[in-house]
Amino acid sequence: MSQLIFNNQSTAPDTPAAGKVKFYTKTDKNAYMKDEDGTETKINNGGDVTGPASSTDNAAVRWNGTGGDAIQDSSATIDDNGSVNIPSGQSYKINSTALAYTDITNSNGSSAVIADNAIVRGDGGARAVQSSSATVSDTGTINIPSGQTYNINSTALAYTDITNSVGSSSTITDDAIIRGDGGSRGAQSSSATIDDSGSINIPSGQSYKINSTALAYTDITNSVGAASTFATDNSILRADGTSRGAQATSTNATIDDSGNIVATSCKCTAFVGTDAVVANGDSGTSKTINWNDGNIQSVTMTGDCTFTFTAPTGAVGHLTLILTQDATGNRATTFPATVKAGGGFAIDTSNSDASEVDVVTFAWDGTTYWQISMDYDCK
Repeated sequence: MSQLIFNNQSTAPDTPAAGKVKFYTKTDKNAYMKDEDGTETKINNGGDVTGPASSTDNAAVRWNGTGGDAIQDSSATIDDNGSVNIPSGQSYKINSTALAYTDITNSNGSSAVIADNAIVRGDGGARAVQSSSATVSDTGTINIPSGQTYNINSTALAYTDITNSVGSSSTITDDAIIRGDGGSRGAQSSSATIDDSGSINIPSGQSYKINSTALAYTDITNSVGAASTFATDNSILRADGTSRGAQATSTNATIDDSGNIVATSCKCTAFVGTDAVVANGDSGTSKTINWNDGNIQSVTMTGDCTFTFTAPTGAVGHLTLILTQDATGNRATTFPATVKAGGGFAIDTSNSDASEVDVVTFAWDGTTYWQISMDYDCK
């Protein structure tokens, strides 16, 4: 076997003639070449790398020490498809911190790929991940396929895409109340805020409005003691001095869910009121009068009629029924057994003439309709 043996030189040789090159070694044990322009080029720029006598197929190669000339085997492998495998009980680490699961695999079909920008989903109980059709762009915009929806607790939102259009900065002020943003189906910030305690705050000089009408005061507070609570359910609220607040009435006055006012007593320094007459139309042969609709009601008698009364809820007082005969007249009335006529005489309209108006008045005590008067042929 032929060999070229060079003697190491401490300095580079002279520049060769045109069309010639010189090969030589220097005392740093590296080989060099100098061309006709005098340019020196190192031919081998590293030492020999040595390894173990045998290695594991597909094992990841590691440096052995810090000398840069020795490698060693490892227990981690990379197969021909590019999958990285680590021994059972070991972990993938980022900055020396182990990830949550000791092995992570991808099970998105046979291609084993994730779509660019796709939102990654869990893949059942295998602790694996899979791709999805929803994506997140580099600027943070979430996109879903046409015809799909954003869902909260499995309920689709009203619009299939929601954007934010709060100016060029696309930011919302901390604690600000969010408002709709016109026809763009977006959201925008506002100057009104809700703090962590639930207090609503509006800028100075602005007002709370109902149906575009400002309330009397631009700020409304509650001053029912230190606890700021209304202890009695359904209690009627009263003004609280000059603090523009409200206070409860304990159990003295309440309004139930049906709108009935219950109080220990009722006092009026003056009262002026008008009760509207509730018209019930033609009687036919049976008619129900619901006294919750009003305490003065009228019926046109178009046949001999049996009446049914629906008692007023939670109230007592006077009730008036106006009976107008039709063009035939002599229409008889039959009232419920809870109606008691004066002197035990039944209310009789069978002799009333055509177009005659008869008025009967009752006092309701919560159980019985006591007849107070029966006025025939009122004119």
